[in-house]
Amino acid sequence: MNRRTAPVDTLMGTLFEEITGEVRSAVRAVLADTDPRLALAARRAVSSGLDVLLAVPVKGHFVAAAQSAGGPVATQRARATDDLAAIVEAGRHAQGVEATPVSAQQARVAAIGAVGAALRIIDSRLGGEIDVRRDEAVTWSTAAALAVLAAVTSERP
Repeated sequence: MNRRTAPVDTLMGTLFEEITGEVRSAVRAVLADTDPRLALAARRAVSSGLDVLLAVPVKGHFVAAAQSAGGPVATQRARATDDLAAIVEAGRHAQGVEATPVSAQQARVAAIGAVGAALRIIDSRLGGEIDVRRDEAVTWSTAAALAVLAAVTSERP
């Protein structure tokens, strides 16, 4: 970061953190008070997070653009992904999803992968890479996240 871009990078990072903080809060709220079935809880969480980004469209556009630009928000993006993964991981345990016990590392990898899969679809929708309706983005993001969770936490290699 050079002296010319430092204030802009700092502003972008702060704004990114504020917006993704709103998303994380919305997801936490939904998971704290939702149906115990994982698929329904996941769909509601994805929908709630997307609603934050669509309520003020410039927020969603900013998040998608900032993430695709990389640099200035890389640290905040990693932190937001880790926070969302921790929420997913805690939600799995609270919902009693552990039919087959998994290691803490396996649960963490599953949560990070699930969040990454869902976010990629949402980012693509917000960034205009894919032209899908809101409900399609929620359905596909949820399906991708649940598939990753199932694949990583199964007993298959």
